[in-house]
This record gives sequence, structure tokens and C-alpha cells, in this order.
Amino acid sequence: MQSSWLGLDIGGANCKFASSDGDAWSVPFPLWKDPNGLVGLLKAETSKFASSHRLAGLAVTMTGELADCYRTKSEGVTHILNSVPTRADWEVKIFCTDGRWATRAEAHADPLKCAASNWLALGTLVARKMGRRNILLVDMGSTTTDIIPIKAGNVVVQGQDDPERLSHHELIYVGTERTPICSLIDHAWYRGERCGIAREHFATTLDAYLWRGAIEERPEDTHTADGRPATREHAFDRLAKMVGADKDLFCHEDADLMAKAVYESHCQLIRVGLDKLHNGQAMEFDLVVWSGQADFLAKPILTPRHADLPVQRLSDLLGVAGARCAPAYSVACLASEDP
Repeated sequence: MQSSWLGLDIGGANCKFASSDGDAWSVPFPLWKDPNGLVGLLKAETSKFASSHRLAGLAVTMTGELADCYRTKSEGVTHILNSVPTRADWEVKIFCTDGRWATRAEAHADPLKCAASNWLALGTLVARKMGRRNILLVDMGSTTTDIIPIKAGNVVVQGQDDPERLSHHELIYVGTERTPICSLIDHAWYRGERCGIAREHFATTLDAYLWRGAIEERPEDTHTADGRPATREHAFDRLAKMVGADKDLFCHEDADLMAKAVYESHCQLIRVGLDKLHNGQAMEFDLVVWSGQADFLAKPILTPRHADLPVQRLSDLLGVAGARCAPAYSVACLASEDP
């Protein structure tokens, strides 16, 4: 049996797992609610995989260190590292923001180098797969969007950590599910009139896209603003609360207009980031590689400068399973290739 690496992408809302030979799965886990439960989750998932595979080791990347159960990112990285299971016959590699690997001891000595490196792992793997092409890689997840320019086969970013990447518009803190609606729009149209909205976590982008039919219903998923299922019916109720209404005072047209406004604001935020990328200097690309959950946003977010570029889905490059948990798959593949 050939040995395979298992990649772990440990986030604040989900933990994703992928092997270098193509298995991939995601487990919802709100880290901020139960940080002490992380060790049990990681142990159970890795043990389940190791029971049927010959495991060379674990390749780790993370973004969960920003969860508000941790006072500092260093504290978060340290806790996450301590939660990763070990065994005598497993090697553990942690991917860093300089593109290098760290041992567990090295990571403990310099924890910030290990924080939020998953975007670089994805960019590095895509660059290797695509040769010396010029690629605009956009990875949109449930919480954030990464914009990763690749020139002649090299990732060419200006920021390394989250604050730097936010400053350079390479990280845009908006996603398809967890972004509060009140952070995207400042008014809604209600019964034909402009209406202020509640500055409260009543509804998120998930609700707008559930209502528009862009995201499929998940009745078993209760990781929503009000803890009720991720269905269109409940999304309607959550949208109504944004104007202080309820299902008896809100109509389908009101929901349509609010969801459309959220969609348009979401697209515009990404367009602005693309325009400001590298201080607004024009960069020539061969194609856009789209990664993440929201294929329906791939074309609308492109600026006039990029609108004519062909768009290739990451699943065409990495396969459906690899694209589903792309950073986890990326660190698994990179660990299997790198000495």
C-alpha cells in the first residue's frame, strides 16, 4: 500500500481534510464555541483515515487562530498545534507563510509564521500544476475571499499575513455564507420605500443566496444567524428581521430586492479589490482560476479589465474532491512532493 499524506485545514467554522491520493471531506466545527473539542475531532478524523490508509504524515495549515476564543493569534496557533494528533510513525509538517515547512517545535517557536498560510499553499499548488502561466486565482469561501496573482508560475503577492493582505486587497473579508448582511448594505427597499436596516447579526450572505436559489438548502445545517435550518423558508424569516419585520410583515418582493442588493454589494467589494490589486497597476493574466463555493459569482465579480478572460474552475484542475477542500488537498500534495 502506497503511503499518503493527510492535509488538515483547520478553520474557525470548518475543519477540512484531504489526502494526497484524492480523498477529501469537511466537518463543520465552530471552533470559537468549543476550542477544547478540537483535539477530539482531529484525533477521530485522522484515526478514521489512518485505519484504512498507510499514512506518511500530517500536513497542517490553519486559519482558526483568529477565532475569538483566543486572545491572540499566537495563543490560537499554539492551541491548534497542540490539538493535532501525533504518532511515532507519523511526520507532522506545518505550512508557513514564507512557503516553507516547519516542524512542530519550529512552529511553537515562531507561531505567527504558521497563521493563515492556506491561501499560499493553494496558490503554490495551482502554480505548479499550470506551469509558467499568468493566473488570477480567486478563492471564495464561506467567510473570506483570497485574490492570489500568479505570474510566470510564481505567486506574486505583496502581503504575507492577514493585516498586510487586507491592506493590499489580496484578502477581502467577505464570503458566501457567514458575512453579516448589515456589513454589506446600509438600507433596503421595503414596501416600495427606502428603509434603514438593523445593525445586528440577524441574517448573513447565506440567507441572501438561499433565497435567490444560488445555494442549495441544507436542512441539517443550523450554523445560521438564528440557529434555525439553512432553508429558504427560514432564510426569508431572517431577511425580514433586517428591516424589523417578520414573515407576516415581509413579502417575497421585499426579500428579492434585499437579496439582490446583497449580491450586488458583494460583487462590488470584490471588483474594487481587483481594481486596487498591486496598487492599481495593470497586470496581464491568461486566465482566471475560480476556487470555492460560488461559481455563480465567478463572472459577475470580474472588472472590465478582466471580463474577457476565460474562467477555469479549480475542480477542472484538481478534481472535484481536491477542489472541495482545496487548501487541505494542497498541503497534502505539497508535503508529498517536497523533501
